[in-house]
Amino acid sequence: MPKKVFGKRSPAQREKDRVQVAEWYSEGMEYREMARQLNELHKIDGVYEDNYPISHMTAYKDAMKNVERWQKQAIINVDKRREVELAKLRKIEAANWKGWRDSLTSVNGPNPSFLRNLSGIVEQRCRLLGLNAPEQVDIQANWAGLLKDEHEHTMIDVEASEASVELEEAAGEAEQKGE
Repeated sequence: MPKKVFGKRSPAQREKDRVQVAEWYSEGMEYREMARQLNELHKIDGVYEDNYPISHMTAYKDAMKNVERWQKQAIINVDKRREVELAKLRKIEAANWKGWRDSLTSVNGPNPSFLRNLSGIVEQRCRLLGLNAPEQVDIQANWAGLLKDEHEHTMIDVEASEASVELEEAAGEAEQKGE
């Protein structure tokens, strides 16, 4: 069977197709169907335009290129949002420093709430920038108590097992005597 020959699209054709593939991908269309429909779009009077038809693997690659672009855009969007939030924190921080300095010369004396606010701002900034180390949880266990409990449970299991065997033996003896 002769190998199918698929076309090589121009960059402009490729980008135009990727827009359509993005829509179909979000609708859950299969790659073979995407390729079939793209090829149909590029037929004129039953004849393919130059650089067509394309394969389902080409539709797959177009879809994956779109996913890659969406992932990069999502990262950029998160970075932009982080910058907006950091800018807000800088404004709040500046206002709190001003408030603190003003409170130092105030008749009522220094206002410690400004310092608490500043501490919270530093904490939020560190969280936004991912500067906090992971928390380590130290679990203390009473190993002697746990081992003692385990030993007691084991002894109870042994005693129960022995009692079960004794009951079976007694039942067997009673049966032999005809009781």
